[in-house]
Amino acid sequence: MTDEKKLDIEGWDGTPGDAYDKFELRLMNLCSKSDDRGWSYADHLKGQDEGGPTGPEFPIPAGGTEGRKATATFRRRQKESYSILTRHITSQEIVDVLTRDHFQDGRAAFLTTAGGGGVAVDRLRLDDMDSEWRAISIMHDIGVNENTIPLLCNRIRHVNAKRPQAQQKDETEQAEELLECLFKATKHFQEGALIEYQAAVGGRVGAA
Repeated sequence: MTDEKKLDIEGWDGTPGDAYDKFELRLMNLCSKSDDRGWSYADHLKGQDEGGPTGPEFPIPAGGTEGRKATATFRRRQKESYSILTRHITSQEIVDVLTRDHFQDGRAAFLTTAGGGGVAVDRLRLDDMDSEWRAISIMHDIGVNENTIPLLCNRIRHVNAKRPQAQQKDETEQAEELLECLFKATKHFQEGALIEYQAAVGGRVGAA
């Protein structure tokens, strides 16, 4: 097991689904710093960096100064992203597989990890996401204070962003969720929120 004290972010123990999804978000933030060619480790993991499958090609000629620099920097991204990824996986069995099959190849190791950790959004998982959306609550998630409204907006956006892109709520639905949360929370909020909720979409004051 990796020593948790040495981790830059909370590690991943191999549990698929939500635990992996949250780990991947933490990993991408950790890997967001750019190198001297303007590409980050996150770009490499996603295949979007120079030399990656969806990124720009290496400079031509490959043997020229810029070509050699680009190749060397790409190789550094491969090695460093692999090191960061495996250091934050606390399942030794998974690390052993990555070491055997994709040693120092960050993107290949990441794709294998994502394949094992990510869970396809099927009907059952989408139902769970719908339940999480309906369960958003000021009293349970936020509390009542001077930052209730912006924190509630952030919560709504966060829960929505976890949904598949084709199943994400639009601005009107997010606004309705905000207003529902407000008038369900306390009698203090209810009257004004209910008026807004029942108003025509174009006449509403704001959206989430």
